[in-house]
Amino acid sequence: GLMKLVLALQSRTAPRNLHMATLNPSIDVTGFDVVFPQSTTSLVGLGAAIGGVSSFGFGGSNSCAVFRRV
Repeated sequence: GLMKLVLALQSRTAPRNLHMATLNPSIDVTGFDVVFPQSTTSLVGLGAAIGGVSSFGFGGSNSCAVFRRV
């Protein structure tokens, strides 16, 4: 996940979501500036690119990292 995020930010290209056919209707994204790419999407000209990765360890440890490319 981390390498995929770094490569996406570096190339300013968001890869498509492989297994997402439709958004859950219970999730309201009205007023939330988010994109769920159905195909490879360019991030050029959209300002700062921000992404995050989270990890949940077997022993109960959790971590989260947020990256931003200006």
